[in-house]
Amino acid sequence: MEETKIKYDEELIKEIKKKISKQIKEDSTAPESWAVTSLQYCTALIEDLIDENNSLWFMLEEMKESVWKKENSKELNEAIQKQLAMLKLLQGRKVEA
Repeated sequence: MEETKIKYDEELIKEIKKKISKQIKEDSTAPESWAVTSLQYCTALIEDLIDENNSLWFMLEEMKESVWKKENSKELNEAIQKQLAMLKLLQGRKVEA
């Protein structure tokens, strides 16, 4: 999987959303525009993926910090590996979007 060098920029997303809103207010046909609709969808999707990613990282950190007995270490490692695989999958979907 090819990794992107583009990092999430919350301020840029906010700026794009403001420009989309401004265009919609100025041009009554803008909501029907394919480009505007696509941008609205993409910005909403990016925000959802970032939120999901943050939630998964939080859960992973909680799992790491929880008290595990020595006999549970195999289960913990398996759970962490599953969470990491899910995060990689989500990041891959983000790159594709």
